[in-house]
Amino acid sequence: MFNDLNWITSQLPDLSDKVAIVTGANSGIGFVTARELLRKNAKVYIASRSKKRTEEAIKNIKETLTNPNVFWLEYDACDFKSVSNAVSAFKNKELKLHILVNNAGVMAPPYSETKDGFEVQFQTNYLSHYLFTRLLLPIMKKTMENEKEGAVRIINVSSRAHSMFFKNITYNDLNIKPFWYCPELILRWQRYAQSKLALILFTKSIYQKYSKDGIYVISLHPGVIRTGLFKYTNFLKSFLIFSRLFINQEEGAITQIFAAASNDIVEKKLNGEYLVPYCKRAIPYGDFSVEASEKLWEFSEKELKDRGYL
Repeated sequence: MFNDLNWITSQLPDLSDKVAIVTGANSGIGFVTARELLRKNAKVYIASRSKKRTEEAIKNIKETLTNPNVFWLEYDACDFKSVSNAVSAFKNKELKLHILVNNAGVMAPPYSETKDGFEVQFQTNYLSHYLFTRLLLPIMKKTMENEKEGAVRIINVSSRAHSMFFKNITYNDLNIKPFWYCPELILRWQRYAQSKLALILFTKSIYQKYSKDGIYVISLHPGVIRTGLFKYTNFLKSFLIFSRLFINQEEGAITQIFAAASNDIVEKKLNGEYLVPYCKRAIPYGDFSVEASEKLWEFSEKELKDRGYL
């Protein structure tokens, strides 16, 4: 898979004085992303639920790097209150935020709803990242006041799976609840696809609303990666289907590391774009019109305002 790789992480610029948050960075490609940003001297907050797993990840990083500036930010994507608290905790510590990588996710678990009433994938993969980003945007706009265009970035880790089923969000059945005549396995993947479609629409909205401020936003498909995300799928079937497409975590993190901090993003005018491995512009499948992205934005605003989080 590295045959078509024309960019490597060692090409990142020095990131001293840059502050980053990576959600779900105690494992997988999020961990690799955090580690590589730290390698280039950024201060990185790992936003995650498990303190124990994050401490283990930080220990691993410290065995690799000298004096990394890395911290844990408690963040539970299944709980809007936790997401809001994470933003408050961050703002109590920092005045700037340059890089936000919305990486945390879950893939094709059995149907369940969060305490906030949303299907777990839609909230974990999309709505909590929407809330997190919305609450952090003021500090990101403030950061941009003394920075060059593209110094502040939001990266939404989507998936090529967004194209599996829908061109639009199913507002009439947002949770895609189980029903007797459709196999649950198919419904699991429909929910996953919808959550990743929503992330791309969200990216389009941020671009439309904040590109004038110099903030860059990118969505991407990292690749089909050997990670813990496959724990809810039949491994043998997944292996037979995807084995030749699998890439490892180091490879899988490359596109989002590139998006988060490479100077090429500005030089190649990639603001608002969708990237695929490795670091290539692509066209996502679906209705990504201004009207479609604005509809999702307004829906998300209302749901979170009604619950008192915006």
